[in-house]
Amino acid sequence: QEVHHTERDPVGTRRVKAGHRDLGNGFFEDVYRDEPVYRERPVYRTRVTYDVQRWVPDRTVRASGQDHAAHWPDPQLRTGEREASRAEKLVVLLSGKRTYRMELPESRWAVLQPGQAVSAVIRGGWSVRELK
Repeated sequence: QEVHHTERDPVGTRRVKAGHRDLGNGFFEDVYRDEPVYRERPVYRTRVTYDVQRWVPDRTVRASGQDHAAHWPDPQLRTGEREASRAEKLVVLLSGKRTYRMELPESRWAVLQPGQAVSAVIRGGWSVRELK
């Protein structure tokens, strides 16, 4: 156990000079008052400490390919590891005057075939706005 906090306990009073009073005859009388006296008493409590183990990202497993067969990579979990969430990005590379990348939802990506010709609207000469 250790000291958690302290509490003040009254243990008595003491007389202290509070000022003076005019007696009206040229003399003054000291005026006293009682002031409480306190003692600090420690309050003990049990201190508990603990360690928290949290899952933290350690490594990212990626899969990519040039064909149309999308698949999740096999993470090969090691001791003390668990698989977190999965996220996918389906990206189409478009060739023109330069190569453009566009991320698509799976429903739109699934209908495209490798090598298929598509029309695209280019925004500012740098990014693909939409596929037609």
